Order: sequence, then structure tokens, then C-alpha cells
Amino acid sequence: MTESELEAFAVKHIYYEIWMLLESCRERMENSTRYNRVVNNALHNSFAMHARNLDDFLSSVSGGVRSKDEYGVTINWQEPVWRKQINRKVAHLLRNRKSGDDVSDAIDMPAIIHDIGIGLLKFYDALPSDRKTWFEVIPTTFRPKEDS
Repeated sequence: MTESELEAFAVKHIYYEIWMLLESCRERMENSTRYNRVVNNALHNSFAMHARNLDDFLSSVSGGVRSKDEYGVTINWQEPVWRKQINRKVAHLLRNRKSGDDVSDAIDMPAIIHDIGIGLLKFYDALPSDRKTWFEVIPTTFRPKEDS
């Protein structure tokens, strides 16, 4: 990708992935009793898909847009303990898939957001200064707010 394509990708797509991750979590946690099972399942799947997209971006797995390949930033991003569970949520047609009603298959959305936030902050901090403005959504979203 060219510099302008990399910037557009960062500004548009990374923002979108973070926004959808957070909003699907918020909506699922705050309003799950308002919705029927189909909507709750869609929110759960949306969260899982966007978590997986951001995990893929941070990982060194080949294919797609990766932080290492496209932005030249390598971070210490170990395989998260929740990766397999997220992948099972997105890939429905599995022999050993549990039903949607199985509480043991629930994912800890806040913990996953926390882990992804740490990874994205490591990525952001390792960026060259001229590219940090492309990813302002990361510190704005994940860096703890200082008391005024």
C-alpha cells in the first residue's frame, strides 16, 4: 500500500474495528434483556468478529493487513487465551460447537477489550511519530484518562 492508502486504512478501518468492538460489547451488556435471542446472538458475533480482526492485525499471522507487514511495527503480541474461543464464535459449523444457550461458552468481553487495548497501545507507542496521528483513536480510547 502507498503512504496515503496506509493512512486511509488506519483512519477509516482501524477506527471502525475499535468502534464496532466497543459498541457491540456495550449494546450487548447494557441492553441484552431488551433484545430477542437473534439480536443478542448478532451482537455477540459482531463482537467476536471485530475482536478477531484486531487480534489478526496485531498478530504476525500472514494474510490481511498486519501491523508488522504494513506499518513496520512489531510488538510482543502473544496468542491471547481467548483467540480459540473467539474463532469458535465466528465459525459456526463445528461438530463440537456448544449451543448459544451454554453459559460456559460465554466470552468475557471486557477482558478481551482490555487485552486488545494493551496490544494496540504497544503498537501505537512503537509507531514513528509521523504516523501516530493516523491512529489517534487508540490512545483516545484505551489510554487511562488523567485526572484534571
